[in-house]
Amino acid sequence: MEAALLLCDLRGFTELSNKLPGGTVLGLLNAYFDRVVPAITREGGEVLKFMGDAVLAFFPGYAAAHACGAALASARAILDEIDRFQYDGIGVKAGIALHYGEVSYGNIGSGRRLDFTLIGRDVNLVSRIQTACSELGEALLMSEPFREKAGAGGVMSVGAQGLKGFAEPVELFTIVR
Repeated sequence: MEAALLLCDLRGFTELSNKLPGGTVLGLLNAYFDRVVPAITREGGEVLKFMGDAVLAFFPGYAAAHACGAALASARAILDEIDRFQYDGIGVKAGIALHYGEVSYGNIGSGRRLDFTLIGRDVNLVSRIQTACSELGEALLMSEPFREKAGAGGVMSVGAQGLKGFAEPVELFTIVR
């Protein structure tokens, strides 16, 4: 299926988890997810999985422009929520990657332990774009296919980036905030 993909990752989580008590870390994560998940589901997105401090969501691509527009609206809402968010006096930042592409979905695993997931080149690409958010210090990055289908205005290129595992550089865009 084709879908808009959103991968949101908490910045500096390792440092936070190394200096805060475990109960505070769990409370912080849950409060953070309480801001991220509603922003996704309000726009019709589906949270696929929590990966530590990251959230992978998809917006089915029945109409690519609609799916990408919904994912972008979710990303903007998440960033707005995170800007105002504090837990026990602790503020956080997030990095969000957006991409549109083809995914395979279903159960994978072994024997008695299966997990529903998305796989494919485009899932790998959104993960690498998310890594680029950290490396470039950007709160949000999107691929060219996503930008094009979303019809996103108010964006600027950060240039073609070499992404691990991809032979050709990928042009990425950020929103002007």
